[in-house]
Amino acid sequence: MTQSEFVNPENLFEDDDEDDSGAHEPVGLPSKSFDMSLPDMTQMSTISWANLLRKMNAEINSIGYAQVPTITASRRFDLDGPFSLVPADFDPTKNKKRSLLIGCNYSTHGDDSYGAEIKASHDDVRSVKDFIVNVHGFPETRGLMTVLLDDGDHQAPTHKNITEAFKALSEQSQPGDAVFVQFVGHGGRILDSIINSNGDENPYDELLVPSDYSDSGYIRDTLIFKTLLAPMRKGVSITMLIDCCDTGMVMDLPYSWSTKDDKPESKVRVIDSTICRW
Repeated sequence: MTQSEFVNPENLFEDDDEDDSGAHEPVGLPSKSFDMSLPDMTQMSTISWANLLRKMNAEINSIGYAQVPTITASRRFDLDGPFSLVPADFDPTKNKKRSLLIGCNYSTHGDDSYGAEIKASHDDVRSVKDFIVNVHGFPETRGLMTVLLDDGDHQAPTHKNITEAFKALSEQSQPGDAVFVQFVGHGGRILDSIINSNGDENPYDELLVPSDYSDSGYIRDTLIFKTLLAPMRKGVSITMLIDCCDTGMVMDLPYSWSTKDDKPESKVRVIDSTICRW
C-alpha cells in the first residue's frame, strides 16, 4: 500500500471518538445469544426509521462515543414510517430475500502493528444474522446468504471476496427482491484529489477496510457503487448497515438524514445531500 492514496496507516485505526462530524445448505455461522429478547427484537421491527437512529445515537453516547448515526438513500422516503428490511409489496412466491454479512476482526493480519484488531465484529455479525433471520425471515441457505469472516472457518473478507460478493448480489438480485448488506470493521476517508479544483464540498472518498488491506488496499465508496448499486436491477430493495468509524456519507447517495442537532419533537425529513452535508 503506497502513501499516494493520501491515507496515513499509522492513524487509520484510531477511533474517532472526539469527532462528531457521521446448493441450498445452511450457512455455518453459530448463533449468538442476544442481550435482548425476541419480543424486544420484534418491537425493533416496528420502530420508525428516525426513532431507530435516535436509539442508536443514545446507545452510542451511553458508552462514551461521539459518532453520529446517518442514513442515506437513493430516493426520498418517510423517516417516520416503520423501519423494515422488506418492502410492503414483497411477494414470497416470486421474490427472494438475499443477504451479505461481512465482519472483519483483523486478528489474522499478522503483527497488527497499526492496532487494527477489533474483537467484537464477528459477534456483531452473528447478532444481526439472528435478527434478520428471526424477525425479517431472511433464509440461511447458501446462495441467498453469504457470510465473510476472518475467523479461519468462513471465506475471508478480503478485498477480492468482498467485491466479488457485491458483484454476485447485483447479478443475482431480481426486481422485487429484498437485499441486506452488513459490514462491520474499520472505515475511513481518502482525499480524492490534492487540490479540490471542482469546488466539491466533500472532496473525500469514504472507504471500507478489508481484512487484507495491507496487500490489496481499501474499498472506496466509488467501487461499492460501481460493483453493487449501479448494476442493481430497478425494483430491488437494498438496505446496507455500515458499522465503522468515519464513513460519513458513504456512497454519496442523494438524500440523507442525521441525528446531529436532532430534536425528538421536530418533524424529520430526508434532505438533498448535494445541498447540505453533515
